[in-house]
Amino acid sequence: MAHEPGSKKVDTAKLAANDKDKDGAEPFNGVKGTEKLPKAKKKNVVVTDEKATIQSKYKFTPDEMKAIAKEMAECHSEEVVALEEKKAAMSNFKDRIDRIKLRISTLSRNYRDTFEMRDYPCVVVYDYKKREKRFKRVDNGEIIERRPFSPGDDQRRFL
Repeated sequence: MAHEPGSKKVDTAKLAANDKDKDGAEPFNGVKGTEKLPKAKKKNVVVTDEKATIQSKYKFTPDEMKAIAKEMAECHSEEVVALEEKKAAMSNFKDRIDRIKLRISTLSRNYRDTFEMRDYPCVVVYDYKKREKRFKRVDNGEIIERRPFSPGDDQRRFL
């Protein structure tokens, strides 16, 4: 609320501390049974058929406290199981994603380099005149590599 010029400033904290009805009764503080009702004067009391719903403190019984504790323990157990299931699922997804990333990496390297190294079954052909050995693919007969003789290759002729 805005303070209007000319009006008296009121200390609301002081009023709340000293708040009493005209009859000297304490105000209702929200706890059932602690209010002190003023002595009713019959001419000032009006009973109506107006209805109201208010919140008030409710103290749990020992049986209700046991039921709450049991339900809380069950919920905690359900949470632990759900977290373990989440971990397993996340691990499976992580493995799947890692495999996909590895495949993407391999494909991008092959695309960039325009080739990949593969193993082919070959027959070794020794050419003693040219002093080289050739590697001939078994499936299509293509020579895929030529290497100069190593020191031990000359000796093969005498075997």
